[in-house]
Amino acid sequence: MYFYVYSALRRALQALRGGPSFVADLLAGSLAEIAHLPVSVPLETVLIKVVNSPQQGTIATAVAAVREKGVQELYAGTLASALLSAKPAVQLATFEWVRSWLLRRRGAGASALSAAQAFLLGALARAFATVVVFPYIRAKFMLKNMERAGAAAGGDGVLAPLRGMHRAMALVVQRQGVGGLYQGLWQELARATTSAA
Repeated sequence: MYFYVYSALRRALQALRGGPSFVADLLAGSLAEIAHLPVSVPLETVLIKVVNSPQQGTIATAVAAVREKGVQELYAGTLASALLSAKPAVQLATFEWVRSWLLRRRGAGASALSAAQAFLLGALARAFATVVVFPYIRAKFMLKNMERAGAAAGGDGVLAPLRGMHRAMALVVQRQGVGGLYQGLWQELARATTSAA
């Protein structure tokens, strides 16, 4: 779904701007990522609940969540996911911008990168995007794995997703310094760059 929406938006935005643009690619990537959230967030929410409570099946877990807290429970984390939509947008925009720059430097006859060059550029673009948004990835992971994120962050209950992410990041900085926001970055870079390249 992402790539269909991204391709259509990118073509439309480039037509409006009169050609390739880093900003158009970034906007197309962000909007394409946001477009799938109404489907992917409830699935992710149910998956996390099933993993944390394996005695129930998937359907039973989803039904129980809706009965207990309403349909909005399936959309917990939507704001955090929307914020994290910047990652694929930054990745694709970086890839397209650097690819265009490389091809322009080669001259009029160059039309494509080799497979090895595309692989390497894909890995570098993914690494750059990961570094940019990693504090939010870490905060989202922390919140998704805490039963009561509010209690762990000094509050009294489950926090709103976006506010909770910022409180989780503030808590990490307070306890571990700014470097703590990037704890686990090397492992995520190793995983992310090989999967995206």
